[in-house]
Amino acid sequence: MIVTKRKPMEELEEIIKPYKKVAIIGCGGCATVYETGGRKQVNELAEKLSGVVISGVIPRLCSIEMVKTKMPKEIEEVEAIVVLSCGIGVQTVAEVLPEKVAIPGLDTFFMGRREDNFFIEYCLGCGSCILHTTGGICPIARCPKSMLNGPCGGVYNGKCETDRTRDCAWMLIYRKLSSTGKLGGMRGIAAPKNFIKAAHTRKLAVEERA
Repeated sequence: MIVTKRKPMEELEEIIKPYKKVAIIGCGGCATVYETGGRKQVNELAEKLSGVVISGVIPRLCSIEMVKTKMPKEIEEVEAIVVLSCGIGVQTVAEVLPEKVAIPGLDTFFMGRREDNFFIEYCLGCGSCILHTTGGICPIARCPKSMLNGPCGGVYNGKCETDRTRDCAWMLIYRKLSSTGKLGGMRGIAAPKNFIKAAHTRKLAVEERA
């Protein structure tokens, strides 16, 4: 999931101040699942912000087709649209409705999952997945240094040197591979990561289905 957090009210109020008629559009995807941009959050924000005349939720704001077909017709009345989704959704709305001002209602952080009261980053979208060699634990995303050949010299009692409350990713990898009898795969030296697939701005050809 893409992890987001709502912008502070003071910031949103300042951003929409120049506009008399505003819409709030949420996303039925990640933002709904993590309760930052679903129907409930859209309604709550609509009650707090001034000038809101339209509100709604579109199943997927990252889909150009859905934004084109599911956007309320009344959207023509507004000057600006507060979008409760990740940055992809905001940019999609801005592209489909170029005459409107698309305002990000959320700040986008990373791809991850929720664990208790925290969202934790699990994937950087590097474009060259190696999880099959590391026991399903990503050293690119879960090691602050993205080490590929074991832990750095700063690991202490199994904890990361950047945060002593966080388990070292490579210690987790070692334990996982050890428990599954796959430690032999760690004897080789991993080549430097080719980050060309992660260079911005990226695009990927759509493969036609038979």
